[in-house]
Amino acid sequence: EVLDGRAANGFCATRPPGHHAEPDHMMGFCIFNSVALAAKVAKQKYGKKRVLIFDWDVHHGNGIQSAFYNDPEVLYVSVHRGGVDQSYFYPGSGTMKEVGADAGKGFNINIPIELQGSGDAVYEMAMQRLVLPIARAYKPD
Repeated sequence: EVLDGRAANGFCATRPPGHHAEPDHMMGFCIFNSVALAAKVAKQKYGKKRVLIFDWDVHHGNGIQSAFYNDPEVLYVSVHRGGVDQSYFYPGSGTMKEVGADAGKGFNINIPIELQGSGDAVYEMAMQRLVLPIARAYKPD
């Protein structure tokens, strides 16, 4: 309903999201990257030019990042456990330096939570001060 304009937004909680599956191989118990496939359908079948993927999980969604790293039509935002300058947690990606490449530079935003034991307050702050303002400014289709 969102893609054909009958609803303004939608939410899909999927298990597993498949966010570790790379475009050319499975990884991290993920065979298919359901989220990346849905974004590609939104672009190819429905002609969407501004797709936003928000991924929050203890692990970084390396497969989603890989699928859209050079794509300026998909903004990928990930909140996950990891390091700001060096990732020390599975899958070893998701630092703040990973911002996209070529035409996709600036369309990949990682928000690694580095403090072990961080609770709801840290995630709420990330949502209120980073994720929501970025999403509003991006104005996805």
